[in-house]
Amino acid sequence: MYERIIEIIVLVLAKLTQNKELDDINIDELTSRGYTQEEITTAFGWLLEQLENSEDFINELKPDKDEAYRILSKNEKDLFTKETWGEIINLRNLGLMSNKNIEALIDWATVMGIDEMTTEQLKDYLAFNIFKLQNDNKGNNFVFSGNQSIN
Repeated sequence: MYERIIEIIVLVLAKLTQNKELDDINIDELTSRGYTQEEITTAFGWLLEQLENSEDFINELKPDKDEAYRILSKNEKDLFTKETWGEIINLRNLGLMSNKNIEALIDWATVMGIDEMTTEQLKDYLAFNIFKLQNDNKGNNFVFSGNQSIN
């Protein structure tokens, strides 16, 4: 489930970074792509909290133009499939991952003994370590049950 929520967040943020408003996002388009109402609600819940916490959230996402791209060593390249590394580059271009996040991901994959990280494993990592989608019992409940919604 988290993988699909991350996909929605990435899709919506890609549109928001193109100077679109949150109201311009077509929920029917997401539904037609097969996302459930629960997944959409959870993704939008996370986005709304970020926007509430920082008025300049979208501008903060834009990567620093002066920051160089992370070049991987041979051993680090072996940690990722080509598709996964492409997704990491996409996330960095959207400002959702920094070089510091990439370093932490490499460390995590190494410690976990991952031979070749898939995009699904990347999305799991993102959900729990970058987006903090798990329910931390501090009042934030990003994973909604089927009978909850955002009004």
